[in-house]
Amino acid sequence: SSIALQWPVRGDILRRFGPVGLGERNNGINIGAAAGAAVNASAAGRVAYVGDDLVGQGLTVLIVHPDGWRTVYGHLGSALVEDGADVRAGQQIGTVGLTAGDGRPSIHFETRRMQGDEPVAIDPLTVLPR
Repeated sequence: SSIALQWPVRGDILRRFGPVGLGERNNGINIGAAAGAAVNASAAGRVAYVGDDLVGQGLTVLIVHPDGWRTVYGHLGSALVEDGADVRAGQQIGTVGLTAGDGRPSIHFETRRMQGDEPVAIDPLTVLPR
C-alpha cells in the first residue's frame, strides 16, 4: 500500500536521492527554500524524534506514519513539535535552516518504509506528487 504525501516545502531540488560519490549516498533529497520558511508534515502521523544528535543531519524531526512509512526532515532552522505529538498532514513542524551545506538555505527530506525491522530509504521523488 502506498501513502499520499505532500511536499514538506516547495523549492528547488538541490541534491537528488542516490549515490553522491566517494561511496556516499544521499538517502533523501535536499530542497532549497527561503531561510525560516515553513516546513510542513508530509502526512499525518506521530513525532518519534526531535533533536540534533544524528550525525550530519542537523536539527531533525522524524514522523511515523501508518503502513510502515517514516518521513525525516533534517537541517531545520527550528522545530515546532515535540516527541510523541500527533501531527496532521500539512501542519507546520519547523522552519528551513542553514546547516545542510548546500550553499543556501535548504532541508534534507527522506521517505522510508519499514521492511521487517529495517527502515528502507525510498526516493521521495517517487512518492511525492509531481
